[in-house]
Amino acid sequence: RHTRYYSDWSSDVLFRSMPSRWRALAASGMATVPADAADAEVTPAAVEHGRIVGLRVEEHDHFDRVIFDVKGALPEEVSVEYVDVLEEDATGPPVPVPGRATLRVRMFSIDAHNDQGSPTVTRRRAFALPNVMIAVNAGDFEGVVTYGLGVAEARRARIYTKHNPRRV
Repeated sequence: RHTRYYSDWSSDVLFRSMPSRWRALAASGMATVPADAADAEVTPAAVEHGRIVGLRVEEHDHFDRVIFDVKGALPEEVSVEYVDVLEEDATGPPVPVPGRATLRVRMFSIDAHNDQGSPTVTRRRAFALPNVMIAVNAGDFEGVVTYGLGVAEARRARIYTKHNPRRV
């Protein structure tokens, strides 16, 4: 069975019909399709995702820090934003998050489950910190992990990825 990179295909109809995360893989040459299939289904090439294996917090004088411990590759992208309603990934129902504001943390190209599908990190955890009150998992679907942080006050948030040990 032969495979060729999606970039070899001349039709962009298939490309536009792909899920957005697959479009990014296809555009980068990381998604493959069978060369002999007229109506081929695009599947991502094997990409080794990192795995979130811990969730912890630290209290500092002027801020609270939330740390996601990672085994393997760090996420390709991490985004944070305050949202009025945290929605569950893939299906979309609202996920209740206690607090005056909800900071959504979304990590791409990472998992929070093992090969058998069992969670590798807590899905809901309360904290006794001045601002960060709770972390609630809102999704672990197709390499995207989302958490909502319930906070007492919406403050500026910064993201750092560290390599030794690996963490976000």
